[in-house]
Amino acid sequence: MITIDGVIKMLDLNQLDIKKEAANGAVLHLEHFVTGKLLYADDEKTKPWTLTLVGMDSDAFQSKKKEVYEKSRNSKNHDSESDGIEQLLAGTIACENICLNGKTLKLSDMGTIYKDFPWIAEQAIVFMSDRGNFIKA
Repeated sequence: MITIDGVIKMLDLNQLDIKKEAANGAVLHLEHFVTGKLLYADDEKTKPWTLTLVGMDSDAFQSKKKEVYEKSRNSKNHDSESDGIEQLLAGTIACENICLNGKTLKLSDMGTIYKDFPWIAEQAIVFMSDRGNFIKA
């Protein structure tokens, strides 16, 4: 049971529907992999480097996970790194203000970014697997 405004209410499993919340996505503000400082595209710190990600409990992510698993199970030459990147891409809704060589990246660039900058992929994986990032307390 929970108390809201002094009224006791029964906690219902629907209040903990993580699949729905995970599908809505949440924003990850990327951090520098050594200092832990939040990353920005500008000196005024008005343009944060962000990824909008779904949670690993979302139907979209689970569907891609199953698809990748089936494909790898039936293939002799599967690449586990590519499998992981494919799953990350399925869970990536948007990217904002992330720059490479003076150019702001697009969502279509994220496969290369996850491959070439594994610290970004790691932050995305950790964020997506933390249910607390997706459910309202």
